[in-house]
Amino acid sequence: MRIGIFNDEDQIASLAADRILEVYRAKPNFVLGLATGSSPLKLYAELVRRYEAGQISFAQVRSYNLDEYVGLPRDHYEGYANFIHRNLVDLVDMPEGAAHGPDGWCDDLEAGAAAYDEAIKADGGIDIQVLGIGSGRPHRLQRARRHPGLAHPRGRPDRADPPRQRPLLRRRHRPGPHALRDPGAWARSWTRAPTSSSPRVKARQTRSRP
Repeated sequence: MRIGIFNDEDQIASLAADRILEVYRAKPNFVLGLATGSSPLKLYAELVRRYEAGQISFAQVRSYNLDEYVGLPRDHYEGYANFIHRNLVDLVDMPEGAAHGPDGWCDDLEAGAAAYDEAIKADGGIDIQVLGIGSGRPHRLQRARRHPGLAHPRGRPDRADPPRQRPLLRRRHRPGPHALRDPGAWARSWTRAPTSSSPRVKARQTRSRP
């Protein structure tokens, strides 16, 4: 894994977009793993810019979201599927039905998660995975336990955990720019821990010293 340390989000977005273009040039029908939250927003904007400039096409791309809320209406503004469509999918030439996400509305969540995992495997796996590492100010007790993409592996690091349901505390939604608009809302999230074999777009932002 290559780790880059940069001074601002624009550099991170540019490098991450370069890496995705490398995958696209080698395999135009690549499978893209997508994350939500504030971390990847500039990356998605950069991908849209490069699409508009004719540098990349998503016409053959399939995408799989990392997670989804359980307990929110399907058309909720903060739903992860809606977030991805709003910030990337609907702004490029990705065909209808090519963007996938966990089914947070099925009757049997365990079966739905297993079916989602099988769909990813049937598509050949994730070629490149976008992950966020968090850019807000979490509670001090959580700071040392932050994990990319809300993934908390329970087994060996070289083995992927299956999708699972994890509770999210209300406190988590208050500080961020994508806070749930209903302060009384409570949701659970399906999180799919990415495999260690999949390339990941991952970067760390630091402040430059004077």
